[in-house]
Amino acid sequence: MVDDEAMLTSMLTDFFSSLKYDVHCAMDWEAASELLDLYDYDAILLDLRLSGRSTESGLDLLRIARERHPQAGIMLQTGHTTDEISGEAMRLGADLVLEKPVQLQRFRRVLGEFEMRSTLRAHGAIAANEIPSAIM
Repeated sequence: MVDDEAMLTSMLTDFFSSLKYDVHCAMDWEAASELLDLYDYDAILLDLRLSGRSTESGLDLLRIARERHPQAGIMLQTGHTTDEISGEAMRLGADLVLEKPVQLQRFRRVLGEFEMRSTLRAHGAIAANEIPSAIM
């Protein structure tokens, strides 16, 4: 998870941990890039705008996340979305663009869909680059 809002990061870490997910957090672009190099991820949650960075930097981080973790489900959340930004995020590999604030149950449902997609890929039921429509 990458977000520069400490309170939100703490709350989401507690929530995802309660669902038995291992959670790594980064609060800035550099730390996020390091984590993306160090670990394999099944799901990645990115904030579009980090302190001191433009939306382009958030989209750059999305591109890097998709390159390094092609099988991961990637959610981009933002409080500043436009059709243009959402379209670019999807083109760069986001599975889903969510507008803040996001309901916790939505995260739970999306993570379940990401797990289903991973299971289907592992059993050869869908191609590696195929995204079930339930996630869209």
